[in-house]
Amino acid sequence: MIETFKSAYDHARENALHFNNAGFAPWSASTLKAVTEWALKLSSAQPQNVSLAFDETERVRGKLARFIGTKPEQIAFFQTCAAAISQVALGFPFKTGDEIVVWDQEYPSNFHPWRVAAERSGAKVVVAKSDANLATPFESLKKAVTAKTKVIAVSWVQFRSGAQTDLKQLAALGKANGIFTCVDVIQGVGAIPFNFETSGLDAVCGGAHKWLASPLSVGFLALKKDHLELLKPIMVGAMSYGGPDIPSGLDVPLKTGIQKFEPGGRSLLELVAFGATLDLFEQTGISEIANEAERLSNKLASGLREQNYIVHSPHGERIKGAILNFTPSDNSPLKTMAEVEASLLAKKVSFSKRPPGIRLSPHAFILDSEVETVLKALSKS
Repeated sequence: MIETFKSAYDHARENALHFNNAGFAPWSASTLKAVTEWALKLSSAQPQNVSLAFDETERVRGKLARFIGTKPEQIAFFQTCAAAISQVALGFPFKTGDEIVVWDQEYPSNFHPWRVAAERSGAKVVVAKSDANLATPFESLKKAVTAKTKVIAVSWVQFRSGAQTDLKQLAALGKANGIFTCVDVIQGVGAIPFNFETSGLDAVCGGAHKWLASPLSVGFLALKKDHLELLKPIMVGAMSYGGPDIPSGLDVPLKTGIQKFEPGGRSLLELVAFGATLDLFEQTGISEIANEAERLSNKLASGLREQNYIVHSPHGERIKGAILNFTPSDNSPLKTMAEVEASLLAKKVSFSKRPPGIRLSPHAFILDSEVETVLKALSKS
């Protein structure tokens, strides 16, 4: 099945070598087809087509629920992962003196919502310190927890280095101490198997444009049913109260389910495209996708080390996951970051500059020949 998965992205190879999937991933052929077909339907502005698109997005809710191991009634859609995180952070009932634990290398979208929530409530953000090479050992996180800790809000996979937080240990710590656990899973779901129900976490937030290889403007929240009343909606609209056909009035109640967090219209094209991607991922199997992405990452890391580049891995010699970060050394063929960037750009390799160096993040659709092209570009031969 992995070869079929790879071939679904053949059209995307014409313009670039896609090694920035931790940033933006290309769409599969089936995803592109879904966007095109639904764009034609929606461009007619016929109410029945809009209604059909809304029905389709409900099926996408079910597909996502299956993919991440939960139920449709525990998933809310947002425009971005940041919006989903903001709903949890700003909707949580913090009080003066409460503490929120985060990692020191969090992506800004998983830091600032908690910072603002603390500023508004009188709570405090406590920053857990990473180890060498940006490793995130669980003991460091545990040391940051006190009797005042109400929420631990961390990324499962860190965006710069691929460092991973142990979710089982995190959930157990939260449960034992009455701490709400909220995890940003955007750098993991789609590249690593994940099951919300068995994770034991209270909430996870994600987005579709990275490892889930879908358009921008799709974010999601998965929330334990027990917490539906804990969080207060930070945005409301017609859909929060039943829909546009419900007359406005002071006696109209807020929805009781998770869709109370969805105030209005959805990103229809983006969601139906996301559904097509989820079909492809389900057909291939996330375990097979994860194994291939990790194999390619380790092939890339080994080739970089052979050329005396420095791989900044929090995992040791073997890469865990599909993110790696590297810099040149005095003994590598290219000596400066500027030379590395220029060489990669000349071969149309997509990448990101993420401290301390260059981040490469190959997905499972990458070909071995493409890894070899990257390594050759860095060999100066």
